[in-house]
Amino acid sequence: MKNMKKRLTGLFLTLVMLMTVLLAIPVSAAVTELGPDEEAALAESATQYAAQVFVMDDASLEGLKTYGGFYEILTDTWLDSREELGAFTEVLSSEVDYTGDNVYVTMMTKFENYDSEVIMYFDETGSEPVNFAMNTQYSMGEKMSQAGINFVTGILIVFLILLFLAFLISLFKYVNPNARKKKKSAAAPAPAAAPKAAAPAPAEEIVDVASNDEEIIAVIAAAIAAAEADGTATGDSYVVRSIRRVGNTRGWKRA
Repeated sequence: MKNMKKRLTGLFLTLVMLMTVLLAIPVSAAVTELGPDEEAALAESATQYAAQVFVMDDASLEGLKTYGGFYEILTDTWLDSREELGAFTEVLSSEVDYTGDNVYVTMMTKFENYDSEVIMYFDETGSEPVNFAMNTQYSMGEKMSQAGINFVTGILIVFLILLFLAFLISLFKYVNPNARKKKKSAAAPAPAAAPKAAAPAPAEEIVDVASNDEEIIAVIAAAIAAAEADGTATGDSYVVRSIRRVGNTRGWKRA
């Protein structure tokens, strides 16, 4: 209970000190009217403000967060970066600049592990903080390593997406295959009629005269004998001594 009271008392005193420092800065009504002395005072107050917050314990930070708005942003940003940056060492430099309707103080801050660019934004009068940001300053080697990791990760993601798309395309053949077959058959042209082969010429009958000589001689002799009997042939007698084919086979066949 006593520790809780001490923490709350310390937090209250810290807030009172910070607000006193900020409200004591003599600033003009417009950002563009801040003079060199006012800029120096604002940079100094922002430096003290950040240094006070960076050394607070967890209980004090949670109490500061309950005020909401800027204090919640400040607390969340510091808690997210604290483990990576390490313990606070010192503020190396601070500079006042302007953007739109706001004035902001950029502080190069040294921590145990890394340096960080701490930016505290104020309203146009420079008396009330409105936003807070921290940018870790990595070495060139770490930046190149991170860039390489990002490049390889991007290539792998693209490759996996292409594989997934190829897999989806391969599944299209299973979507309504009957309709796809009908469409394919309707689109295919009718096959051209094959030209009719010319009818083969009738094979000529080949008579083996040598093997049928006796039969042919007998037929011819009988025909001559019948002609003599009818009186249509002349001459005393006919003797068939040899048979020789004259002309083509068809003429011989008709004999």
